[in-house]
Amino acid sequence: MSIEKSIEKIVKWLTEGTDESKNPAEWVWEIDISRSKEGKIVLLEAFHPKAPLKLVVLPIHDESVIRLIVDPLYPTKFLDKIEKLKLYYSLLRLNLASHLVKTCLTRDDDVIFVVDLKIPEIGKQEFYDAVETLYMTVAYFAKNVGWGDEIEKAHVRNLVEAVVEKARKGETKQQIINYLVKKANIPPKIAEKIAEKAVKTRKEKTTLTYI
Repeated sequence: MSIEKSIEKIVKWLTEGTDESKNPAEWVWEIDISRSKEGKIVLLEAFHPKAPLKLVVLPIHDESVIRLIVDPLYPTKFLDKIEKLKLYYSLLRLNLASHLVKTCLTRDDDVIFVVDLKIPEIGKQEFYDAVETLYMTVAYFAKNVGWGDEIEKAHVRNLVEAVVEKARKGETKQQIINYLVKKANIPPKIAEKIAEKAVKTRKEKTTLTYI
């Protein structure tokens, strides 16, 4: 099976579930696919209003691997040597604790969490388990390094962006309220205030910077 076919399956799995599931992989995600000039899929981003961070699906075509990535947005370049040593030690411990998730550093030394899935062995349950373990690992990491508040801020920013985009596409105030209540479990009164700001932002062509 080609990577393109595997990506198609992943899109299907991410969009056919139920938001009532305890496993985030089984929710109904919103998908954004980026392609090269030749039409090849180069990146897939999945967003769900209940997920604190986006799920990135990166096809590595020349290795027949699909990489799942969750970025907790944790920078390390401003840490001193002792703090970095403690962080790297904890990341190594995390690598040993999970047979699926790898903790890695980007070129800018930011922490990311990845799972590599081989083609053509990817199955639905394997994919679901990988996504669930990714988010559980990130939650464990955030708790241990005191990064939960920053992830929550990122969660709010992502939710604001999603709501504003829906308003710009012409969705009504009531449609946005329903989305926030049903998909994000936001109380109706708060959802109404957010929807009002989003619709106002669309009409005035301003930027919604907070909730």
